[in-house]
Parts: sequence; structure tokens; C-alpha cells
Amino acid sequence: MSIGFRARSTGTWPLAKKQLYFQWGFYTIPPVDRLHFSPYKTRLLHRHVLDVTVQAYAAYGISNKWTVSVNVPFKFVATSQSIRPSVGLSSGQIAPAADTASAGFLADFSNVALSVQYLLWRNNRWVFSGHYSTAFPTAIQTYNQATKLRTAYPCFSFYPHLSAGYSYQKLYTSCTSGIQFRSHNYAHQWIFDYEIGWKIGKKFCLAFQIATVYCWPGKPDIPQSTESIQTGLYINNQNYVALNIKSMIEIKANWGIQISIGGGLWANNVQQGPSLGLGFYYKSVQN
Repeated sequence: MSIGFRARSTGTWPLAKKQLYFQWGFYTIPPVDRLHFSPYKTRLLHRHVLDVTVQAYAAYGISNKWTVSVNVPFKFVATSQSIRPSVGLSSGQIAPAADTASAGFLADFSNVALSVQYLLWRNNRWVFSGHYSTAFPTAIQTYNQATKLRTAYPCFSFYPHLSAGYSYQKLYTSCTSGIQFRSHNYAHQWIFDYEIGWKIGKKFCLAFQIATVYCWPGKPDIPQSTESIQTGLYINNQNYVALNIKSMIEIKANWGIQISIGGGLWANNVQQGPSLGLGFYYKSVQN
């Protein structure tokens, strides 16, 4: 699972009526053969794992209070041909699984999500919104038994959440929190995001985000008893606190570029590597 970013960075603010926002993004975690394992340990893997996501996101303001959106991620995941040599473990390292999965490549959809946002209250500086999102198990091939590769959680998720934002001159800040309920024996998750950004000059914005996902305890890391942890892709109990840094560059009044880099300050069952992102966005002019 990638440590990802919101497709629309200031999602607390609803779109205006008939306003359209579209973003095409490319996100990756470079090949890595280790996972974070709580508390501050490392779980080794037999092979390097490459994780690439191409994502289309669109949002539309059906009124000045209601915004609907769809997020369609498509993933390319692969494991290396070479296998980690058998050497001794350093302090804090967990040995790879007893069996070794085959090398492979898989391209498929990840979890497509539909969302709705409602503006609860706003004034000149503050805004409060309610959100609801449903993600679907939309991968065509849910799991490759030989390679242990998957591109999506094989479950539904239902995510009601609230967000609050504040903006003043060239500064904005927002926070979002809610519980994501998941089916098929996957642990439910508490999600909390905090973001602060500054506009520098006329066309550049720099933002910092703390993204937190914490799974309710009590569920196994591998819901299926016949699996072993070979890739760390879309397994259970993936927790993290991540720092993400984003820069948004406005090319013209209605389109621009977003560049992002992030990494885990604390994590469990998540790849030990930076998450890199490049996105291109378009927003129609407000009526």
C-alpha cells in the first residue's frame, strides 16, 4: 500500500456550483525489500517490490453546498527476479517468510471510490464540511497465488468523516478525521489528516501534511490463513503516521502541477521507502 495523498489537496473547501476539478496523478514507491514493523522494527522481504499508481480523480459541484467526486486508481506492481541473499539479521530486523513467492508483474485497478461532500457552515475564513466515501473491491484479479501480488484491498470500505479548514490571506490549514469501516475481516481504521500551506508569490504553494491511519487491533495481518507476507501489498493492519510535503505550481488560471514526497514517521506493514508523486490538475473557472 502506498503512503498516498489526497487527490485534491484542499478538499475541505467545496467546489462552487457547476465547477469541475480534474487531476491526473502518477505516484510510486521505488523498489524496496523491507517493511516497517511496529514498534520501529523492519520486516525483511525476499524480493524488491515496485509499487506504481496512475490515478484519475474528478470532482463536480452540483450546488454551492454539494460536491461529488470519483477516484479511479490503476496500479502496476512487480517483484524483482533476484532474491535477498541469506545473511544474519541485524538488531530490530524480522526474517522474511519461510516460503518464497515467485517473481512477477501485475497491472490492475485498485479500489475505485465514490464520494460526496456537504458544506455544513462557512464564513470568510472558516469552513466545516461533512463527507462520505465508499470504496469498492474493483480489481479484476484480486490475488495472484504464485507471486502474492495484489493491487487492491479485497473488501468494501465505508468512510464517513468531518473536516474543518481555515484560510487567511496566503495561509490555509485544514484537518480531517473519521472512521473507515471495512468488510471481509479487514480491520476498521481511524484516519486523521492535518495540512498547512502557504502561497509563495502568485503561482506557487508549499504545503505540509501529517497523515495518520490506525487500524483497530485484533485482526490478523493476513486475513487468509494460507498467505504469507511476501510483498506487503494491501495486507491488513497497515498503520502509519506520515509526513508529506507538497508543492503546487499554477501554470495558468485553471491548471497546474502538483509535486509530492512523503515518508513514514511511524508505520506498520508499510514499505520502507519514500512515496513520490506528480500530478496535473485542471479546474474550471467559478461561475
